[in-house]
Amino acid sequence: MTTNKECIEILEQGVGGLQDNVHNLGLGMNDRMQRLEESLKALSDAVLSSKASQLSHSVKQGHMHQYQ
Repeated sequence: MTTNKECIEILEQGVGGLQDNVHNLGLGMNDRMQRLEESLKALSDAVLSSKASQLSHSVKQGHMHQYQ
């Protein structure tokens, strides 16, 4: 038969493992969030660069009214 002290020790070990898992999940989520932010910034930069290029080309061609 397991004593109360032994049960508490088992529970403490389980809680410790759970805390480790939650910590690791948090680190993984932070890493994913950082990569997502970097990807969104790269995409935003590419879209803005493309729009600027289109606008520059349109101005050179005399079609500025399309972007107003």
